[in-house]
Amino acid sequence: LSIMSLRRPPTTIELKPDDIEEYDEILRQRQVDVNDSGFSSPHNNSGYRGVHSKLSPTKRKQKVAERIGVAK
Repeated sequence: LSIMSLRRPPTTIELKPDDIEEYDEILRQRQVDVNDSGFSSPHNNSGYRGVHSKLSPTKRKQKVAERIGVAK
């Protein structure tokens, strides 16, 4: 008994010049927003240590537990 599986054609993703322009504009806008707010970008790892890096280890654990929903 031979069983053949049906195969669909592979999905194709087209990247158009308009898409690239829109993506670049979004990146530029994010950079402007980051510069205006004074916060470090998560994509810029120079000195970026996260939101809880200045908290004590105990407070940091509490904040993380609250964020993920396991706080007591």
